[in-house]
Amino acid sequence: MGRDLFASQPGSSVTFADMIKVAQQNGDGTLVSRLRWLCRNAGWAPELRSVCKQDVIDFFDRNEPARFDLATGSYATYRSMLVNAAGSSQPRQRKRRIDDIAGLYKEVHEAIRSSDLSRSAVYASGAFLLFLHDQGIAPAEVTQDTLAAYYNHRVETSSKSSAACEKHVREIATLIARLSSEPGFVPFGFIAAPHPFEDGRDKFRVNPDQIATLMKEFDTRVALWAQGQASRDGLNRAEFIAQLDRSEAVGNISDKKAKLRANGWKKPGDRVNPVGKTVPAAPKCCGRPAS
Repeated sequence: MGRDLFASQPGSSVTFADMIKVAQQNGDGTLVSRLRWLCRNAGWAPELRSVCKQDVIDFFDRNEPARFDLATGSYATYRSMLVNAAGSSQPRQRKRRIDDIAGLYKEVHEAIRSSDLSRSAVYASGAFLLFLHDQGIAPAEVTQDTLAAYYNHRVETSSKSSAACEKHVREIATLIARLSSEPGFVPFGFIAAPHPFEDGRDKFRVNPDQIATLMKEFDTRVALWAQGQASRDGLNRAEFIAQLDRSEAVGNISDKKAKLRANGWKKPGDRVNPVGKTVPAAPKCCGRPAS
């Protein structure tokens, strides 16, 4: 037809300057301040930049709170307010949901809703089952690559952060494992698939060879001591008790001598000085008492 289809689509005529003006008229000083903060830090000219909710979401996903000297909670508050404000300027569009389809995955969702799975599993499963339905992926064909593609789909279409999308996909991987093993869901043919993310337990990536000596010492000394199987010096129970007995015997002899001396006991040859204290006997030389 000779027409540019992209140019013929209606675009948003609302700019950030328009939003700021409306917020000023409504007396919402906080929103005015944060809209200006967004345009300033994103490098957008308020009079020229059309409002797009996805642009605001992308801005917050690309940045971190520390870049703007904000706490994590404050950054989340800024994000929530500005994303909602940008969305309010655009026509509301209802997204497709699991209730809009029929067939196998609708049956799976009904089975999940009727089961004893948590409510969070019910809510999370709907979007994933709808994704499988739209992509034409059978339950037995779900793999790690499928979950990776679903993660990318969530990041592109959801208003959630990438971290929230990752958490959601991890929950889906756990859900699939249950669907593949519990008797009520086995007929659907799901196969457990690992999530595509790295294991958080290995976040520091320490080479095992670098800590082999330390781990060996932990296994042979610290662990045995913590379990009560050995002393901190590596002695077993019998050796440790024998050492305690020897220490206690020496300690008892010293205590007895101290008590006897306190009660006036003298060794043979000791004499008493004028103030009543016992003085050890003088040493002998050549068999004769010293003068």
